[in-house]
Amino acid sequence: MKFYSSQINELIKKIKSNNVKGLLLYGPDKGYITEIYELLIKELDFLARSVSATTSAQELEIILNSKNFFQKRELVKLSPPPSPFNQNLKSILKTDFFNFLLIIGDEVAASAEVRKFFETENHLASIACYHDDEQSVVKLVLKRLHAENKAITNDALDFLKINLKGDHGVITSELTKLIHFTNDTTQITIDDVTKVISLEAISSFDEMCNYFASKDLESFLNEIAKLKLQNNNEVIIIRSLIKYFLNLYIVLSKNEMGVDVRTAVKSLYPPIFFKYEASFIASAKRFRLTEVINIISILQEAEVEFKLNPHSFDFTQNIYLRAYPA
Repeated sequence: MKFYSSQINELIKKIKSNNVKGLLLYGPDKGYITEIYELLIKELDFLARSVSATTSAQELEIILNSKNFFQKRELVKLSPPPSPFNQNLKSILKTDFFNFLLIIGDEVAASAEVRKFFETENHLASIACYHDDEQSVVKLVLKRLHAENKAITNDALDFLKINLKGDHGVITSELTKLIHFTNDTTQITIDDVTKVISLEAISSFDEMCNYFASKDLESFLNEIAKLKLQNNNEVIIIRSLIKYFLNLYIVLSKNEMGVDVRTAVKSLYPPIFFKYEASFIASAKRFRLTEVINIISILQEAEVEFKLNPHSFDFTQNIYLRAYPA
């Protein structure tokens, strides 16, 4: 069964009633994965146990059915997903085992056997853990503040919506700081959030792409470092650059057909956020269409190179210097 983040309470009920015996968590948002893991331990009173991905199917079967001295169910965490995810594993997971299995992965393709299996089996579940966008940040902020009996001004909410994008754990931590700072007030203002929120620790893909497009190597690498601290991996970073240059390709293609650059930018969907629109328009006027096509090709090659040899991958050598040779 496929669940969404908004259905976590429903999922916990199904686990309590023994209707769900295993869960697959996957995606780049390690903060949210950790939050779900800790919530399962707390709400279901599981004992935690970790096993290696190299554990054989036979060993895993024994672990899933073993009972500890206290006769309490254990949450058996397996990370990364077993590879290959073969028929022996499928047969074991179709049985009525005693403990609860949690498999954690990074990027799990829709075609991956483990994902298809957890999404289609009635007693198994999966949740994709992707970074919060502006809409989900607003929902998260309002829900958290409602629980604290606090209100927030529109400009303060807009500030959080723009700046608190990324890893769920980072967002939750920053909100906790804000709530503690405003402990003696019932309404949070723009002054409160600008004093508390650590913009130095929170990066955005938009800023990283703008620095790359403006050939500011030092700032580009600094933004990447901050994004990685927010648990964003190289593939996500590269794909955000590809998306940025695909948007440039669309705008420049329309411009060659006689459409004004600003009008072409306005037609993009999803739209460029107003905070970065001027920078994006400047990039559209700076690049030629052939340059954009070449950079998209370089970025696509870089994604493959990282997947084949991640340990030797370098953003300066594999991307920047190829896009902008001296």
